[in-house]
Amino acid sequence: MNTELYIARKIFFKNKKDKTLTRPIVKIAVIGVALSLIVMILAISVMTGFKSEISSKIFDFESHIQLVKYDPNRSFESSPVNHPVSYLNDIRNVNNVKYVQSFATKAGVIKSGDQIQGAVIKGIGCDYNYSDFSKYITQGSLPLIDSVERSYKVAISESIANKLLLKIGDEFYMYFVQDPPRSRKFTICGLFKTDFPEYDNSFIIGDIKNIQRLNGWENGQVGGYEIKVNDISKLEETTDDIQNIVALNFNEETEPLRVQGLVDVKAGIFDWLNFQDMNVAFILGIMIVVACFNMISGLLIIILERTNMIGILKALGANNLNVRKIFLYQGGFILMRGLLWGNVIGLLVSFSQKYFKLFKLNAESYFLSAVPIKIDIVDIIHLNIATVAITFIVLLFTSFVIANISPVDSIKFE
Repeated sequence: MNTELYIARKIFFKNKKDKTLTRPIVKIAVIGVALSLIVMILAISVMTGFKSEISSKIFDFESHIQLVKYDPNRSFESSPVNHPVSYLNDIRNVNNVKYVQSFATKAGVIKSGDQIQGAVIKGIGCDYNYSDFSKYITQGSLPLIDSVERSYKVAISESIANKLLLKIGDEFYMYFVQDPPRSRKFTICGLFKTDFPEYDNSFIIGDIKNIQRLNGWENGQVGGYEIKVNDISKLEETTDDIQNIVALNFNEETEPLRVQGLVDVKAGIFDWLNFQDMNVAFILGIMIVVACFNMISGLLIIILERTNMIGILKALGANNLNVRKIFLYQGGFILMRGLLWGNVIGLLVSFSQKYFKLFKLNAESYFLSAVPIKIDIVDIIHLNIATVAITFIVLLFTSFVIANISPVDSIKFE
């Protein structure tokens, strides 16, 4: 029989009508641990959700990797790339590549009545993958692109539509500054909203053949290729594989192309997102300290209240290790109960926010309309393990105070 565990259970699970100080102290310690874990779960879920949502908007609009002409000009005017490049199938066959699609961009000015708005038309081809961006469509649909017939239908953002007082089915002219200047009349077939100002305030999506015709490109030239991967954790490795293919196929007869990862192109945004990890680490550290402080204070009060019991046990022959085990078991009961309630409440709040969007955000400031949540069970398991390990170590050192309690003095004190 485990005598220490038996005594610890009798103390911890004793009658609720008990009037000693132990019961409220235990409740406070349990609440402290639970609140700390709730805050940690929410902090890590919100931050990983925030990073995931922002990254997803960028990758869904521009993909993970772009293959464009090697040109110091980084404006919205695409430089032509022969389509298809001879090694395009080799890129499609790279492990982790999900799909490859052609695109082109061209800047212009939209005019609707007396309203004007600068914008960039992003041309997509018949190889465009609609699945990733369709979730941002709020009304209508993206333009369906035919391999032969040119389409004058476009999808514009809700932001641009509101500024120009446009709706689905309306027509507008877009003017392009070139020699000679040209214009095209487009019809709105869909509205999208990403809550990302860089896209919502600037881009419309249409047929790539309009850009090819405006630029006078030949043989179906495109502005470049967007490459989407399956596993974002292998993005750097996949980018290197594609760079090797481009390098191996480079010769005097091929045009120089540049492989650029969106993480590098949008370095400012991704550096800012990575910086948020420091905030999460700080919050986790503070909450673990709070949990440890609650456990230490709770255990010390329990030990002081049980000084007479400790003296009697020592007088009966129990050594310091035996007595310490009793209070370590009690600390374990407090910790487990706190973790149980912390996980239940933390996950309940997280799932509620994930599916019901209870807490809203200002999209103009945060790029999101609601507090994002990404629940990673592995991260939560690691969080629980770390909390248990750190708290147990703190309790282990705290229990050494028992060694200083003399049986004679403690019994006499009582």
